[in-house]
Amino acid sequence: MNINQFENLSSFLNSCLQWYPIIPAAVLCLAPMHGNLKYSLKQTLSTISAFLLIMLIFLSFTRVDVENIIHFPLIFFLVLSFLLYHHHVNVHISKSLCIFLVVFALIGFPYNISVGFDATIHPFSDIAHFSLEASIFRVLNTTLFAALLFKPFKKYGGFLVDNFHLDHVWYLTLPVSSIFIFYNTFITIRKYDTLHVNKVPFFYWVSIILLLSLLIFLCAIYYFIVRGIINAAKEQERNRILEMQESQYTKQRNYIEATARQRHDFRQTLRMLCSLVDEGNLEAVSTYLKGYVNTLPKNEVANICKNTAVNALFNFYINLAVERVIDLDLDIDLPETTKLSDMDLCNIIGNILDNAVIACQDLPEGERFIDFSIRNDDFAALYIVVTNSFNGKVRKRNGIYLSTHRHEAGNGLRSVSFTVEKYGGIAIFSHENKQFMSNIMLPI
Repeated sequence: MNINQFENLSSFLNSCLQWYPIIPAAVLCLAPMHGNLKYSLKQTLSTISAFLLIMLIFLSFTRVDVENIIHFPLIFFLVLSFLLYHHHVNVHISKSLCIFLVVFALIGFPYNISVGFDATIHPFSDIAHFSLEASIFRVLNTTLFAALLFKPFKKYGGFLVDNFHLDHVWYLTLPVSSIFIFYNTFITIRKYDTLHVNKVPFFYWVSIILLLSLLIFLCAIYYFIVRGIINAAKEQERNRILEMQESQYTKQRNYIEATARQRHDFRQTLRMLCSLVDEGNLEAVSTYLKGYVNTLPKNEVANICKNTAVNALFNFYINLAVERVIDLDLDIDLPETTKLSDMDLCNIIGNILDNAVIACQDLPEGERFIDFSIRNDDFAALYIVVTNSFNGKVRKRNGIYLSTHRHEAGNGLRSVSFTVEKYGGIAIFSHENKQFMSNIMLPI
């Protein structure tokens, strides 16, 4: 190997090392998505690794400057990287875009630290001649940086991805991440001698440390705010179930007390009937019995299933259907206990019935109906099949049903889908003419 070949090989390897940050960045992007991969982890890593290798080799061969964010090959590969990333995760684009840009913003800091390191040891050079020592330093500091952030991204970021589904809140993070990306792009030192002028090095290092700390602080604040929203929503759902259970308990207690009074007074009733029979006044006996039957308390609490929370939920919607003149037909075969939490099961059933009741309101009274069926497949799976009438008007975006009663996504059905997917189930929603169908399979 002659000197020119050796220099070319060294230059190529140095360029590869400069682009190494794309690897820890990819790892950080996947960390919060560990529970939302469309394909197996092995298949996902194989595909993304192959793409990153091609990307790294191409950018190294073409000598694309890392700091030149407006260079077409770089923009092309960044867009392609995001599309590949989003294709491999089963989340809304707002979540994948948020994670992608946050990682992009964060990884820019160790990149600029390595540039500052190169400027310190080679004050008369420039970024076009990035040294091998600085490239090795970049590999080490980006690896360490990603290693420190991996666990928080996986644990806390994964919690947000799995449990928080308000797209507009995820979108709100994009301008913040973009500002930090802009900062990291344009603070990069091109001519190293500028870092040795007056107080420039002091402001350079202080600004990097402060803004990195600020970005991490904002991520933490976002996590705690969103976690509070999630906990408040769960508490509200729990209170709703408890209120329904309390309502059912109150009705049952009133029924027991009323029947106890009837049993206590029944002796007097028998004496009265005996007297009327002795007198031969059968018409009075008939009138008395009819009046007595009308005074008997009616049991307004239906025993739909053995699960107390779900039974209370069904009773709530039975009464609501009566109030709103909806023909509600229930066919329920639900085990008393399943691996599903009561809250998640009530969330699925409640959201479907909520949407069905709202949809029925747009129709005349005689056309309102909800057919709700739960089938238990030998304790292996639950099949929830629901058909309800609606006005036939639908709004869809990317195959997802949107609410026709407000200008946003139908969060009820999306919440059902996320809950079902959490248990490895399937939720399919469809419509035909003026009938809306919800078909759900839940392994139990």
